[in-house]
Amino acid sequence: MDNAGRLSVPVKMFNYRLTATGYKVFMKLCDMYGFENEFITVYKDIAKEAGVTTERVKKVMPRLMKEGIVEKINEELWQHTRYKLNRIDGDYFTIDRKMLYEMENPYHLQFYCTICSFAKDNITPYITLKDLSERSGLHAVTLEKYCKMFNGIWVKIKIIETAEEEKGEYKLKFELI
Repeated sequence: MDNAGRLSVPVKMFNYRLTATGYKVFMKLCDMYGFENEFITVYKDIAKEAGVTTERVKKVMPRLMKEGIVEKINEELWQHTRYKLNRIDGDYFTIDRKMLYEMENPYHLQFYCTICSFAKDNITPYITLKDLSERSGLHAVTLEKYCKMFNGIWVKIKIIETAEEEKGEYKLKFELI
């Protein structure tokens, strides 16, 4: 974790192809506990903090454990289990912590994180919907919808017309506000 307003997220998270709920649960755990810190919790508490259902957390946590992101330290002890978030090697990008609370829809958070992972000094290079799709795991049509939805709300977006426009490929430049 960085400072009070920013949260560090590993770029390798996109390699795991987690669901949008998986991203949100992981980032809430990072926000609440940080890497290498042991914590005791139950699924319903994680669900409450992440703003998702307990059933969704029950599906996500085994995946996070299988990938080695979250480690179970002991078996259930009085209905509570001890876990640890393992540090992930490689590059990190930062997001505003307030986005974990403002973006209730996990897909919106996944989209925002994808944009942030490309950004340097809050400005992205020109990137295509294909690049965004490959990194995020979201379909290009969905991303195009999100680009229009986020314009002027959390992310300012300019769609730059290019020679590839005839193929349906646009290059985008994002400015994070």
